[in-house]
Amino acid sequence: MHRPGLAAIILCLALPVPASADFYAGDTIQKLCKDDSPLLLGYLAGWIDKWDRDTNMLADGFRNEKTPQAKRLVLTYLQKATEGICIPDDANLGQIQNILCNYVDRNPSKRKLASADLISSSLKQAWRCKR
Repeated sequence: MHRPGLAAIILCLALPVPASADFYAGDTIQKLCKDDSPLLLGYLAGWIDKWDRDTNMLADGFRNEKTPQAKRLVLTYLQKATEGICIPDDANLGQIQNILCNYVDRNPSKRKLASADLISSSLKQAWRCKR
């Protein structure tokens, strides 16, 4: 094993990681925003990748279903997964970070919410799907 790889593994094992699925609440997001932390961009990239994967997988399932009942069921899950968010194709992580940071800054009462809720709420407000 290469020494840099071993060092990375040791560092990962040494870092404390919360037990919950949401690593940050709004107070931490606000601090990362103020510090212009690259950690926030990485976290957002992961969230967006997961959201995109889930919604694309469900959209494919909807297209491939044969019966109206199955299509309705998959559509219900697809609507829940997208949360009414339609991110433009030309959006970038910098824009998404700005949207999130502005949202957290303007909504101090929501800073106790989990990061996933804050990200989806901020993006829904900025890029709600048109019906």
